[in-house]
Amino acid sequence: MGRDGYLLNLMQWAIILFGVVIVVLIVMLGYIWHKLGGQQQQLEKLQQEMRTRAATMTGMGKRIKLLDSHLQTLEQQQTQLAQKQDLVSKRQDKLNLQDPGNMNYQQAIALVKKGVSIEELINTCGCSRGEAELLIMMHGVEK
Repeated sequence: MGRDGYLLNLMQWAIILFGVVIVVLIVMLGYIWHKLGGQQQQLEKLQQEMRTRAATMTGMGKRIKLLDSHLQTLEQQQTQLAQKQDLVSKRQDKLNLQDPGNMNYQQAIALVKKGVSIEELINTCGCSRGEAELLIMMHGVEK
């Protein structure tokens, strides 16, 4: 078994080593392929979750716009009601001024707002002390 036998034996070992390397590479390739498949599934799952969240956010955006529109409508209605209430209040004040029975009270309130004393109020308007005190408590200027 000389040199030719030695070369043949070396070739056999090289072929075996090459076969082992090929098998190891195939196993590694299978492992990598398996890992990529799992990552692909995770990626698809995350993409689906993102699509679901985007759809939810879009729905929430539409709902917020609708609620904002309702809020603006309610604010406009509130403003209109406040204006109507103010108008009704002014009309009521006018009617009170036109009622002869209320004339003394309106004059008394005007005097109280000017800062007259209880005695002056009683003498000028002809009201009782209790009425004068009540008018000053309700309409008097704070010092």
